[in-house]
Amino acid sequence: MCGQHYCIVKEMLAITADVAGDLMLRDDDCFALCIMSHGQRRTLHTSDTDTVVCECVLGVDSLPVNTASLLAPFSNERCPPLRGKPKIVIFQACRGGVYCVTVCRSFLAFELFISALCKHVHLSCGNC
Repeated sequence: MCGQHYCIVKEMLAITADVAGDLMLRDDDCFALCIMSHGQRRTLHTSDTDTVVCECVLGVDSLPVNTASLLAPFSNERCPPLRGKPKIVIFQACRGGVYCVTVCRSFLAFELFISALCKHVHLSCGNC
């Protein structure tokens, strides 16, 4: 389990890329990713007339990163060790205009939840 706290956007992107590139993943039965942060929906202008709405989370530097950018390293093409394996992704992110203190307070509860979930998946798999 890789537990990183209080990351700026560059660190978030680097950590997901590093984890996805870890060849040790081939020994795992499943993968779980939990990102807890403040979030927001952003409208990006792709041209003069076209826009796209994306879901973002914020780093501690208050910069947004598109959730798709955080998930991209775990695609079948970019992360062959996880190909065909279950992937559990949880984004716990507020969407209001004010930062939520509950994100920090609930971090330990989410860590415990993910640990229990992974333990359950491991115990119930046929390859154990």
